[in-house]
Amino acid sequence: MAQRGLYQRHSLDYPLLKDFGLYLERELCNENFKQEVENVARYLYYFDPQQPSLQFVRNREKIRQYLCELSRAKLTKQTQINYLKSLKRFLMYHTINTNLRREDQTLHGDCKDFIDYIGSLQKSFSKQVSKEITQKRHGRLTEKEQLTPRDCLAVLRAAKNDFLAVIGKVFEDKDATLELTECSFVVYYLQAVVILRHLQRPGVVEHMTVQEWVVRKKDTLGNAVIGVKEHKTAAQQVAMFALSQEEEFWFDMFYTRVRPQLLNSKKRKRDDAEVKERFFISSTGRPIYNASNDLNRLHRKYKIESVTSQVARRVFETATETLTDADKSLVADYLTHSTATAEKH
Repeated sequence: MAQRGLYQRHSLDYPLLKDFGLYLERELCNENFKQEVENVARYLYYFDPQQPSLQFVRNREKIRQYLCELSRAKLTKQTQINYLKSLKRFLMYHTINTNLRREDQTLHGDCKDFIDYIGSLQKSFSKQVSKEITQKRHGRLTEKEQLTPRDCLAVLRAAKNDFLAVIGKVFEDKDATLELTECSFVVYYLQAVVILRHLQRPGVVEHMTVQEWVVRKKDTLGNAVIGVKEHKTAAQQVAMFALSQEEEFWFDMFYTRVRPQLLNSKKRKRDDAEVKERFFISSTGRPIYNASNDLNRLHRKYKIESVTSQVARRVFETATETLTDADKSLVADYLTHSTATAEKH
């Protein structure tokens, strides 16, 4: 993407994009709104580097060229569908929630036609997505070197000494403050602990609240058990994971010493009740919205091949094949599998 200039985008402060972002954030309560707006801003820049506009709806060839560029940059069809989805939502906002119809009826009609065109592209891509999934599954079955649970934790081992050094600063000196990069590093590492060591989905990290941390319970071994209500399978069960005493200490240092620093960050734009509610917040003083990206950044920092939440969970599931059915059931519960997935494993 970077080599092909596809990360270049218009500023999100342009009214056309800013209003869309506010709509996603405030009316749709979309936590990943910035990612969606950036997706749109990149395409608008590709179409016209000078200024963002809705004129792109009058050139269908350009969107096809853009998708070809994304393919050459090795983006999957599913990722390309996500780009189309963002563009479609952008157009739906401007055709339904603005005065575009009254101000320019012709352009409004062209936007609606382009929405239909995007829908046809999404349908054609969905078949290719199925093929990609099949190929990926086949690749996993035939790959020679399978990852082990130990391999999945490589980044935690590589980063641990640096992490302990940062935590040590605020533990030893009550008046110490960290650099913003150090604060972010602590956030990345603790997210990785939950995702890779405790095998929780990114959504569990993103939605964990301060209250859920405060009311944690101790089990018979002294572990701190945390339950998170909001996550992928939240309708079926609460996600629960048990931090060791050492990990609980790290989390407490973050909560009492590092998190307050992030709340007072100069980058923080406004007081937000949601920020105070969420346990993990970013360097901007806002709730983290993409734990998977943060995990990937940590791997890149230590030049270790990235291990995603999905991969780590699958590797651990494979490693439990020799367990009894009762123990497998316990593993499924810990991983917060849906009923269907639990039965499959």
